[in-house]
Amino acid sequence: MSDVLDGEWLNYTRTLPAGDYAIVARFSSIPPDTDFNFAVNGDPFVAQVDRVTSGATTANQTLEKIGVFAGSTIVRQDAQTYEYFFMTDDDDNIATFSADGVTTVRITNNSGGYLANYYVIIPAEDLPQPSGPVLPATLSINSSGDDITIAWDEPGTLESALSVLGPWAAVDGASSPYSASASEASTYYRVVAD
Repeated sequence: MSDVLDGEWLNYTRTLPAGDYAIVARFSSIPPDTDFNFAVNGDPFVAQVDRVTSGATTANQTLEKIGVFAGSTIVRQDAQTYEYFFMTDDDDNIATFSADGVTTVRITNNSGGYLANYYVIIPAEDLPQPSGPVLPATLSINSSGDDITIAWDEPGTLESALSVLGPWAAVDGASSPYSASASEASTYYRVVAD
């Protein structure tokens, strides 16, 4: 979704087995060819995440807040540089929610603007166990012709998978920046903190 502006919202409905879940999103900045840091007037973008408790197919929905996505202060050069964000609570810890069956979540942009590449609902048991506030990994992927360059700032191991759900495996001998070919099969990448 491109050019998500203040006040716009989107619903996502999934059938989930009984359990606790978290949401990971992949965002980029809106203005191409300019320095942009996911901030508007010095404040990061904020997208509120609610569970729709009734009226999911109507404009008059009943909502229960389950978390937020809050923007980064890292400067990006173009709209094709994406970052991953966990849905967090008010204390910047990874937020989770319980579900059992058909579940609708609503994501509302409260301030700022962004491009939303995708959202992934993952079982809470698969979450990393942070010792403090969540600091999203900074992973950038850029392309030039058939060449892809993957770079990351934090110490970590580059992993790849053919599906966003895995299985994930360390990329042998990978260090930042890492080069790959666009002619290979579709591949997902992530950096796991060391």
